[in-house]
Amino acid sequence: MIFLHMNYLNAFLNSFSQVFLIENRIFGLLIFASIAIIQPRMGLYSIIGVATSFPMSLLLGIENSTFNAGIMGFNSVLIGVVAAVLIQKMDLAILATIIASIAAILVQFLAMKHKIPVYTGPFVLAALAIFFLKSYFKF
Repeated sequence: MIFLHMNYLNAFLNSFSQVFLIENRIFGLLIFASIAIIQPRMGLYSIIGVATSFPMSLLLGIENSTFNAGIMGFNSVLIGVVAAVLIQKMDLAILATIIASIAAILVQFLAMKHKIPVYTGPFVLAALAIFFLKSYFKF
């Protein structure tokens, strides 16, 4: 079963290091710790973003090596950070992080299926959506 071969700690830490295009757990830990210490809200929402990427990766049947390398989580890290910056209400920020992370993972998955490199494209689209929704709905 695919679930048994996934290393969630590696995937979590590598998701943070992949923001800098590096697959390294120690670097990921340093990045996460830095975010969490300097701005705890960003740390919390980035955790929520990465946690959202785990079940989505399972549902989409992402390969273990891709999952463990943090490839499916790094956009969600960035989405959590932008939600912390743009949305002050905690419940809305959490909801935005989850929904935007799901959308970003789906975009990334579809691009990967068609062998299109996306890098931070899904994050950029999600961040723009959050920004425009915030401006429109004034939350």
